[in-house]
Amino acid sequence: MSERKRDYPSGAEKRKSKRKREEVIKKVPKISSFFHRQDTVSDLDWKDSSEARSSSNIHSEIEESQAHTSSDVHPEIEEHQVNDSDIFEDCNIISSDRGNFGDNLSECERKIIFKLGPFKPQGPFPKDSESNRPFSAYYYSYFNQAGIKLVRPWLCYSNVLNKPYCHFCWLLADRQNKSYSSAWVNGVSVRSNFTQTILDHEKSQQHMNASLSYNNWLQGNTIDTLLQSEINSKITFWRDVLHRIINVIITLASCNLSLRGHDSDSGNFMAILRLLSNYDATLKELLLKPKVEINYLSPTIQNEIISLLGTTVRNNIISEIKKAPFLTIILDTTQDLSKIDQLSVVFRYISVTENDDNVPKEIKICESFLGFIAVTDCSAAGLKTAFLNLTKEYGIDLTKCRGQGYDGANVMSGIYGGLQTLIEEHAPNADYVHCAAHALNLVLNDAARHVREISTFFDNLEKVYTFFGNSIKRWAMLSDDPSEKYLITLKKVCPTRWSSRNDALLAVKKNFLLIMKTLYQLNLISNKKDEREECKNIINILESYDFLVLVTFFSSLFEIINPISKALQHENNDLQKSSILLSNLLNRLCQLRNQISFNSLLNESKDLAKEWGVTTVFKNSRRKITKRFFDELSQDERISDPESYFKVNVYYCCLDILISQTKERFQSLCDLSSMFEILQPEKLLSSSNEEILIASGKLSVKYSKDISVNLCDQLKALKTCLKSEIQKIYSIKELIELLLVKFNSLLVFPR
Repeated sequence: MSERKRDYPSGAEKRKSKRKREEVIKKVPKISSFFHRQDTVSDLDWKDSSEARSSSNIHSEIEESQAHTSSDVHPEIEEHQVNDSDIFEDCNIISSDRGNFGDNLSECERKIIFKLGPFKPQGPFPKDSESNRPFSAYYYSYFNQAGIKLVRPWLCYSNVLNKPYCHFCWLLADRQNKSYSSAWVNGVSVRSNFTQTILDHEKSQQHMNASLSYNNWLQGNTIDTLLQSEINSKITFWRDVLHRIINVIITLASCNLSLRGHDSDSGNFMAILRLLSNYDATLKELLLKPKVEINYLSPTIQNEIISLLGTTVRNNIISEIKKAPFLTIILDTTQDLSKIDQLSVVFRYISVTENDDNVPKEIKICESFLGFIAVTDCSAAGLKTAFLNLTKEYGIDLTKCRGQGYDGANVMSGIYGGLQTLIEEHAPNADYVHCAAHALNLVLNDAARHVREISTFFDNLEKVYTFFGNSIKRWAMLSDDPSEKYLITLKKVCPTRWSSRNDALLAVKKNFLLIMKTLYQLNLISNKKDEREECKNIINILESYDFLVLVTFFSSLFEIINPISKALQHENNDLQKSSILLSNLLNRLCQLRNQISFNSLLNESKDLAKEWGVTTVFKNSRRKITKRFFDELSQDERISDPESYFKVNVYYCCLDILISQTKERFQSLCDLSSMFEILQPEKLLSSSNEEILIASGKLSVKYSKDISVNLCDQLKALKTCLKSEIQKIYSIKELIELLLVKFNSLLVFPR
């Protein structure tokens, strides 16, 4: 039987080969040894901080990037400095002595040696073990043929090896070259005629190549440096590009202009960039790039930048709101084009700017729009839920709310189930105040709506505008008449804006004679029956004495109301100013409601009628007579005199509505204003100590968590100590600035 042969290794052979493989693997250096530590951000840190970076101050980043761009110090040099300090710390290297290093230098060690420079001890030097000759510092330099002393930067001496060596060849000699010599790399002996040995080495090809490489390193002409320089150049370019793109987007947004339409290659955004590229080299280079390359001009990038800018603005506003001690909320709803109700959210608050010592230096009253909220439930409870969710999302403390501002709708202002009542459950001291300018507009609209003659009067003004505005020919006849001066363009009457009624009335009054002349011409030359009939109708309206008296009445009324309405809309308006303006308005309206004022109105109307050629007789229209029942003893009496009818049912009725509505709608504003009246500088100086005690007591009780119980004593002290300064100011805001900014009274009155 033949003997079987083993065709695979035995177990002992397998174990032996395994040990050999493990020994070989152990000799292989770890991959981490080929890298040095750098201060980089981990992927996790980047992910966590990306959102924060997105909401950072974009303008400050732009300014910072501009500073880096214009700086003489290159970013790559700064990076090398940071990395070198890390390498010093890691390698624990003190000197560049050749004896401190092995034969193979790592990139880390090489950078440190370049940083430290050649190692040139000045002695004394020990004798060489082979030649018994010492090295001398004299060899570090030499004299050329002109007698000029020159330094040999490459010649170094190792205190560890006790031998001189070539610094350049040690670091940069090509060890793969066949003519490579390690003599001057590891150190040479100091023999007789050592100067000639030095000269021979300086002439060697190895030394000259190493010297050239060393010089390139010092000049920054290495591949790494050139690559880093190219990277930094691109970084600077794209930073400049983003800086310009962001500025264009901000400009368009501030002008309320769209960036683009359906075509992304056209639109305002690209048009401005193309215009600027004629004067800006960076944008010109960007727009000349092929379309396949990245240019950061796509709609996606535009939308992302807009989103980042919006996030930054919103975060800044939220930060200011959180820092504010108190705030007021202003809410309103409106439908967008998609028929979805949008709740607009506005916060009004005080922004206090402090210096480095945390002392107030500026106080501003800010009113910031925070955004829209799409709401499906427009009830008070639904609006409350939507608003509370927003405050919770942004971390706004609603207990700091001290005021609410909405329109007069029942769902917003209702005292039982309105939004103002529901908000007071979370902020008990959040008093509701109807916008004064809006409330005044509603007062005037009520007067126009409830008096039939006044409503018809403004309809007639609209009829004049419509007649001329709907025809290019008629409008041209009115505006191009060479014999008459067209003073003011006819205006449309807007039902929701009272100021538009004033504009429409003023235009008709100033152009009355021209309008009448044009109407008579059209009545004569027009070949259209409907147009002639409409002309006659408007002529009859404008030539009536009733119309003329109403023109005079509302002209004088607007002279009183319009300035007050504009003052109520001013950004520097406050409760005290509003209260004073409305009080003056109420007094003026009451003064008009008497026979003397009515007679004055008629006299002014008659003078105007003579100028316009209008008869001064009221229209005697048929009056409605109520039938008397069989069991009634007296018959219904009606005013038969047209003048008396106009006085009672138009003039007095309109004034009564204005007076009553003004008192009713502004009652809450006046009550709140009277509570803070004691803080008005003029009132504070004129009030007695007893009045100050009563007024300050009301404030301390209502705002017990905000105001000190010592308010009365503090007001008395202010009145006494700062009387001369308080006499120079007129508003509560100026008083606050006087106390907090000029005198820093928080040190005296902390609350």
